[in-house]
Amino acid sequence: MKRADKTLELKAELFACIATLDNLMRNFQDGKIDPATYRRQFKSLLHDIFKYKQMLEEMNINVEDFIREERLDEKYPLAMRKFAKEGETEAPVLQTTTTSAKLAVKASDIVANLITIIDCTKLHDLVTIKMIAPLLEETITLLVNFPGLPPNYWVVVDMRNWLNKLLSMDPEAKLDAKTSKELEFQAVRWLNDFRLRLREMQ
Repeated sequence: MKRADKTLELKAELFACIATLDNLMRNFQDGKIDPATYRRQFKSLLHDIFKYKQMLEEMNINVEDFIREERLDEKYPLAMRKFAKEGETEAPVLQTTTTSAKLAVKASDIVANLITIIDCTKLHDLVTIKMIAPLLEETITLLVNFPGLPPNYWVVVDMRNWLNKLLSMDPEAKLDAKTSKELEFQAVRWLNDFRLRLREMQ
């Protein structure tokens, strides 16, 4: 394939992924999809976005110029904000060797789960306890089995406390505003600390 054709194809793929991510986020905010579906599709799309971005950069294509020329910030603001915010974490996770590929997948799963938990707390009037609790439980398991983290990692301890708190509530109940803000604050701390650990492992 000619270089020009390859460049055009990669730009089209990047454009499509960003548009799809924006639509996904809007549907989630409108309560049209559940957290599990959101997490799965979000993780896949974010990974593809950074994959195509990296491939374009390897061809010496300025992705920022492409974003500006196509006015992606205006057309797909939700996706572009998420794209910019998660770049610092996703980029190093993707830059892995074959031997660390499985570790990169695990790290991406943890990051995607934590981002989904944060996004869920902002939709407390739509999301129920039974939707959030499984995400916490799954993330705890992933963290416990993630190599390089300290024993009794404080994030795991804190998440278990939150999981026990949620499991003591009515599973059909929705989070009140106060609990949502508290959980969001903690989830941001969990994500930031895990990101720091990832950078230290690079």
